[in-house]
Amino acid sequence: LVSPEEQAVVTFDADIRPQNFWLSALATPVLRKEADVVTGYRWPMPGGGGIAAALWSAFDRGFGMLPKPKEVGFAWGGSIAMSPAAMERMEVARRIGRTLTEDIVIGKAAVECGLKLINRRAVLLETAMDGSNRSVLAFARRQFQIMHIYTPYLWVQCFAATAIGLLGWLGMLYWALAGAWEALPVIAIGMAVGAMRWRAHQRIAAALDIPADPPEASRIQLLFAAVPPVVGLFATALFIAAIPTRFIRWRHLDYGVDGPDEIRILARRVPHSL
Repeated sequence: LVSPEEQAVVTFDADIRPQNFWLSALATPVLRKEADVVTGYRWPMPGGGGIAAALWSAFDRGFGMLPKPKEVGFAWGGSIAMSPAAMERMEVARRIGRTLTEDIVIGKAAVECGLKLINRRAVLLETAMDGSNRSVLAFARRQFQIMHIYTPYLWVQCFAATAIGLLGWLGMLYWALAGAWEALPVIAIGMAVGAMRWRAHQRIAAALDIPADPPEASRIQLLFAAVPPVVGLFATALFIAAIPTRFIRWRHLDYGVDGPDEIRILARRVPHSL
């Protein structure tokens, strides 16, 4: 990419809808030798994907806004730029040839090799979530299963934080319904904070030239933000569903997983669409 003196290897998903500045924002730190690996994250657009797409979008947008601890080595395969030297040092071809996913593996390899990995919040990419409820739920569960396999400590932390948050909200609601009116101001503050967070997310998306949600989808996202237990229950159910990791279905392939680097193809089916 660019010239023999300035090179960067870029990977990206086929379903992203990048802005005009996407490639520059992604690759420039590598070309300037300010980083060895640069990655971004998706901004899911629920579109006409149904309730599952709306719930997943509400959860995943919040996750995308969170800071990523450097020691985790978080990377998203939808947009990664790396220098050829870093790619060689991480032995990317060898590593991804025996794994289920390439992004987390590349991120962890960057940390192991002492390379500088940057998660750029400016690289936030519109990604359509317009499949059926079943396909979106399968995708969401698979994301959590992959996290469980390759970064189990992060999976446990996210699971615990989500479940504790949900229990806290349910406890407050039960307290209020039991007649403890002093719980109502706490619930109201929590709902207001959620609405303000939704508004902040909308402003960030607009600043990055990400199209706004259609009015109905926007109202649903605001509702989910203002009533956190809804998304909390959804995410907790996904974490529970992701506890088993020995079998993963990915489109037309069934995988047997004996370990992070021990992946077997169990069955191939005729794909309906790719």
